[in-house]
Amino acid sequence: MALNLKNKGGDKRGKILFFMHDNTKINLFEIKRGFARGGHYHPFNVVYILLSGKVEYREFNIKTNIETIKVLNAPIVINNMTHTANLITAIKNSLFVEIFSHDYKAKIYPKYRKIIEEKLGNN
Repeated sequence: MALNLKNKGGDKRGKILFFMHDNTKINLFEIKRGFARGGHYHPFNVVYILLSGKVEYREFNIKTNIETIKVLNAPIVINNMTHTANLITAIKNSLFVEIFSHDYKAKIYPKYRKIIEEKLGNN
């Protein structure tokens, strides 16, 4: 029952640490102010915990075509439901955890992914 560091990475948005605890994936993400992460959706539920900072959190439900946009301050727990694309944009430097218990699968949501690419300067 140990928390094992499986991988690490990052880019100009910030660092990422990938952990495993039994069958649970626990990923720690840094988002520097002005950058965004996400831009995709999963066929399973994901829990995010905003540990520090302030973000704009967007969700788009692929099945209902309903978008929700909120400004969130840490600490807060976010339950991202299946087939709901998300975009997390840092208003302040932020740190969040992503938790799920499935093999990783994601499908790009082009509208949100475009925003990430523009913020990275990859347009």
